[in-house]
Amino acid sequence: LTGNDYREAERHFDRMPLADMVGSEPETARLTECWYSYEDDAGTRHTVQLTSTVNRGQSPDPSILLWYDPANPARVSRFGPVFWCLIAVTMIAATAWLVMRGEAAMAMVERMAA
Repeated sequence: LTGNDYREAERHFDRMPLADMVGSEPETARLTECWYSYEDDAGTRHTVQLTSTVNRGQSPDPSILLWYDPANPARVSRFGPVFWCLIAVTMIAATAWLVMRGEAAMAMVERMAA
């Protein structure tokens, strides 16, 4: 982590007990722009700006796992292949559940109409 836009004064304000009543949002997390530096396989140093979720009043995590495209090291994400596989499995399972629920509801409507 080389920098972020969540300054110490803002973190101090967000740690105040009644900060949500005097202008701060009541959520427990906020989006923060963070700048991270990393080296690719060729040893070239890159700096990238990513949006991170930070707990209010806390500093952003200085050490995170970054995923980058070896063909284009400027393409960086905090979400790797396991994350996207889990999202795909979750979406498939949710779709299957909704289809089954819809078929069960249609069967019940047909029974009630008969």
